[in-house]
Amino acid sequence: MENLPGTDLVRAAAFIGAGSAMGPCAIGPGVGEGYTGGKACEAIGRNPDKAGLLRRSMLVEPLLAFVV
Repeated sequence: MENLPGTDLVRAAAFIGAGSAMGPCAIGPGVGEGYTGGKACEAIGRNPDKAGLLRRSMLVEPLLAFVV
């Protein structure tokens, strides 16, 4: 099979398109996890006696989000 002259250009465009699609999609989970962490810190500040439960919930929630 002959090597088509535009094959490299099409391949490069596919890689650029995939990279530009993955970049903005990574912003949402980062913002969501930061929001969760901030709210957990606020809750610990309001209820210091529940810190262990809140910290555990704060650490387990992102793991479940990655698994699902």
